[in-house]
Amino acid sequence: LLSKLSDTFKSLSELTMTEAKQNGMITEYGSFPSNSKFSCPKPLTESERWGVIKNISGKVRVAGIISDNIFYIVFLDKDHDFWPVEKKHT
Repeated sequence: LLSKLSDTFKSLSELTMTEAKQNGMITEYGSFPSNSKFSCPKPLTESERWGVIKNISGKVRVAGIISDNIFYIVFLDKDHDFWPVEKKHT
């Protein structure tokens, strides 16, 4: 997992924040998700610009805050629990 994470960070370091968002590597959500299995750590606030880095390995994500076009890592989310998605039943 660390090797894949390192590869992802290397790829991201070659992009601007706008490019990373446009190609789907970073998704910015806005405020902290109300249905998250994580808790917002102090001194951070739920109203910060929260997002995730994707395309690491399967459902693994890195969650964090975005400030001045810098992504600050807060959580390693190996089970996609930071911003869980409800599966639609058909």
